[in-house]
Amino acid sequence: MRQDAAWLYLSPKSGWCALFRETGDLRSFDGAAWQAISLGSDRSVAMIGINAAPDDTNRLAVSSPASLFSHEGHGHQLKLNKAAVGETGTILFQTAWAGRAELGLAGNDDFSIKVSSDGSSWKTALRISATGVVETPERPTAAASRTAGTATPASGSLTGFDAFRFAQGNVQLGAAVPSGSGQRLVVPSAGLYLLSLNVRTLSSSGHGLAIEANGTTILAALEGQASTSPARQSAMAFAQLEAGDWLALRHTGTALYDFGETKTELAITLL
Repeated sequence: MRQDAAWLYLSPKSGWCALFRETGDLRSFDGAAWQAISLGSDRSVAMIGINAAPDDTNRLAVSSPASLFSHEGHGHQLKLNKAAVGETGTILFQTAWAGRAELGLAGNDDFSIKVSSDGSSWKTALRISATGVVETPERPTAAASRTAGTATPASGSLTGFDAFRFAQGNVQLGAAVPSGSGQRLVVPSAGLYLLSLNVRTLSSSGHGLAIEANGTTILAALEGQASTSPARQSAMAFAQLEAGDWLALRHTGTALYDFGETKTELAITLL
């Protein structure tokens, strides 16, 4: 190649293509020799490599700091077409040739974004159905309660949980609360959470119930007046929580609580 009044000599790499001026044909370098590329009647080639070696699966191979696809006139579309619903049409992102993220139509016609920490175990972070319904299967969300029954917790004690009505996103029950009964509700990921507490009492001498983090910080609270009749109360709050934080219910006063699903129950969801 002639450049700046001098000849620049380059050693060809496998996959390079060149037009031979003397014969007028296009050839590809296979690492040892220049092989003729035969164009069919549709002017197509079987495979091509740009600074990379193509193969039977990767028939177009490109090794480059970047790739540019630009418009000619107005817009530009990049199309991935699969043969049937059960096939896969996705873009796969890798680190050291191991998959880390994948987006597209993976085995069905729902658009999904999946992630992996090791290239073999995958989690679906986002799924959008063909009807437009959006799901986040790994978003930390749960509704936790005690086993159905009644109890009168001591003032100053904690009530934890021992059952989920539903849970996803690795929300788990941890160690027993330090004073009282039940287990800690452990937060799996840092972020802003919506907390919702529903309470059912059968009677009360005047009581208070609070959502408490890590046995120290009150996040939301409610108070009930003395009553001999069943009553329902609720409290909601936003809270910035860290991975590993735990939640429980702090009691004040005295009341006969009705525990169980949809009765006295704490729900959390990461926003």
